Amino acid sequence: MKIKMSDIAKKAGVSIAAVSLVLNGKPGVSEKTRKKIFKIIKESDYIPLRQKRESTRVIANVNLIIISDQHGVVNEIYQKNPFFDTLVQCTAEHIDKFGGTLQINTVKIESLHEEINRIISRTTVVNAIVLATDLDENDIDFIENKIKNVVFVDTSFRKLKADFVTPDNYQGAYEAGMFLLNHNYRRIGYLASNKATQNFLSRREGLRDSLATQNLKLAEKDFYVVDFANLFSKNSLNSINFNDLPEAFFCENDIIAIRLIKELTHRNILVPRDIGVMGFDDVSTAALCSPELTTVHIPTIQIVEQAVRDLQAQVASKEFKGQKTFITTEIIEREST
Repeated sequence: MKIKMSDIAKKAGVSIAAVSLVLNGKPGVSEKTRKKIFKIIKESDYIPLRQKRESTRVIANVNLIIISDQHGVVNEIYQKNPFFDTLVQCTAEHIDKFGGTLQINTVKIESLHEEINRIISRTTVVNAIVLATDLDENDIDFIENKIKNVVFVDTSFRKLKADFVTPDNYQGAYEAGMFLLNHNYRRIGYLASNKATQNFLSRREGLRDSLATQNLKLAEKDFYVVDFANLFSKNSLNSINFNDLPEAFFCENDIIAIRLIKELTHRNILVPRDIGVMGFDDVSTAALCSPELTTVHIPTIQIVEQAVRDLQAQVASKEFKGQKTFITTEIIEREST
């Protein structure tokens, strides 16, 4: 028998109007009652009727699925990476505002299919936000076929119809290159992660295109690849020729940039007097290292808000088409350039 709104109201001991207010995110219901109604909705597997186009649907339950890659960007210590920590925290707070519940699942990419199937077998997963930094196209297809409503965060693939919300990595790196050029750096080096995610590939493209505006190229000898998973090991930067450095380094993310500054300082090479260093992400420690790091800021809260809006739109209408949303970044100038 199909559960109706009146059934939810009866179980919660409230009026139908109160249930309607909760589902549409309207005021007039106490926080205690709001959470009680959402709890009953979850337990009853109640699916509200399609609302009018102008109304706002509220999602009762969301799974945040974090894909962990031991050798990738989101590795087993992702909690210590400020960007991802902020992403998780903002998502939890945003869902909580609706009185909804957020279930966080960490899945190892090495056993992606098995672990996703295990999660689905143990609980109903209908609405999900997936931190997809290290995923490829086949992984995206697999998850989308398993979960009804899903938004992928922190990556994007042009060929796929899935819903993506990600920082505009190309635009951010392009502006970073233009910033360095405007500060009279001409020989610009690049410090890359050995994990070539879609985000990092876009950053490389943006940096190269910015140099092309001045008829410059990223020299092969100034492009270095580092093992991101073992970045803070003693010999992690040994591939760099410290006797023939560029005028400035653009680093693929802030963690790499901070590690580089540490190594340069150890070798008595002063930043920015002897060389400029620029990062990407604007993690909290970027303003705490010495010198403070010039970087590209990612508006994490806006990414989360957009992901939740996309998820709401999928729930509200079967006609909703997957979209690719690129959130604009901005330069944060500090002392390292």
